[in-house]
Amino acid sequence: MIDILRPSPRAAVLLLAALGLAGCAAGGPVHGVAKATGFATDAPEAADFVQTSRAEQLNYRPVGVKAPDRGHAPLKEGEIEALKAELDAKRARNESEAATARALGNTPMAQPPVIPPLQ
Repeated sequence: MIDILRPSPRAAVLLLAALGLAGCAAGGPVHGVAKATGFATDAPEAADFVQTSRAEQLNYRPVGVKAPDRGHAPLKEGEIEALKAELDAKRARNESEAATARALGNTPMAQPPVIPPLQ
């Protein structure tokens, strides 16, 4: 017959581990005992610069809520084409400036003047 009431070493280890982890949980009944015996401590206060940089009210967007309307309509087809043309012109200007910079970078360095030795 198996003796159910006899504690096993495995159960004792699990119980000690559970009590140790429960001591880390703030606000639990084991935390007070763990703190009194020196196994747990309170979280330190944040530094002054951290407290002053934190906002009083943290405004996180809740999950599952639709974002507010941005207040403007999507671009029309003609506006999109004008924007594409503007961006293409800007890209062409950037490429020409890059080519000019590359050409200037390929010029040979100036050689120092050759001074004849004194006699």
